Amino acid sequence: MMETFKQEIRALGWRGNSFNPHKMLALLSAIQVLEKQNFSIGKIFFEEPFKRAFSDLFAEILANTKSSCRAHTPFFHLRTSSFWKLVPKEGKELELESTETIGGPGALSALVDYALISDSLLDVFKNDAMRKDIVSFIVGCLKDGIATNLNDKSFEESPEFMGSVSFTNPFVGYLNSLQRSGGSNENALAESQACNAQFASIHVAHPLSDLIYEELRVPNGRHVILTGHAGDGKSTLALQIYKLLNGFASDAPLEHPPRIRENVGSISIIKDLSERDKNEDSALLRELVGNERRFLLVSNTGTLLDLIKYHPEHFGGDRAQRRLLQRGSEEITSDLI
Repeated sequence: MMETFKQEIRALGWRGNSFNPHKMLALLSAIQVLEKQNFSIGKIFFEEPFKRAFSDLFAEILANTKSSCRAHTPFFHLRTSSFWKLVPKEGKELELESTETIGGPGALSALVDYALISDSLLDVFKNDAMRKDIVSFIVGCLKDGIATNLNDKSFEESPEFMGSVSFTNPFVGYLNSLQRSGGSNENALAESQACNAQFASIHVAHPLSDLIYEELRVPNGRHVILTGHAGDGKSTLALQIYKLLNGFASDAPLEHPPRIRENVGSISIIKDLSERDKNEDSALLRELVGNERRFLLVSNTGTLLDLIKYHPEHFGGDRAQRRLLQRGSEEITSDLI
């Protein structure tokens, strides 16, 4: 049985003389997730534990290559293996059967409930000796495949391939995950940083967090809008305030990324106004004007301008857009209250 699995694993990612390592990385990621579950069940959900494991492995092995860190693609295409079955969401059976490729993580999550590891492979993973053997085998296959792609056998001697899934110095891998030569930069976003224990090593608390925290908590306080350009650090600052409101240590990673709206007592944080359901704008604005809850809104300038444009009656009329562009959001906030 082991030899049968090894033969199938050895073929993963190969197309002619070209090798794509993502399926093997996905399988290693699945092993890490299952190990944390003590191999009690063979279900792999496309959720944060799997995506984080894949991202960390990618950063340590492939950060210096031209590959993109897209965990959804191998998660979906591993279904061609005998040991990896995709279980569709209810009502999506025919759609999954007819789908040949997947466009993005959202499309995968809408279509697939979870992946199911075969009982025979799960039994292999439950055996410590057999699991270590299969992991070592996958790492060796990765080593050979990537070296073939690079046409450089010296790559096999790189420190990342020491025969263990844990690899060396996780902080180096973490730093590598913050930069990309391509367009995939999910790991640098605050949503990912919130769950990464390494983030505390480089994060410096912003002094504005204490001021915003107090403004949200005092009885006569006001709503707060964090606005600016993409990448200004708005979401990271909101994350810092979210931890303060919950009494979490500033260096403690979250168990899951922040949701679009987080309610903490009588205070609500909307981490990104552009991700909201626009059909709920009227209800949101009624809450803001009603002032029964205190809100921290995080928004880039364009999204905030659109909200004002389509609901000028809540912001003092059309002049609100001009005031926002000229003098920032301070006067806009006062109009809401």
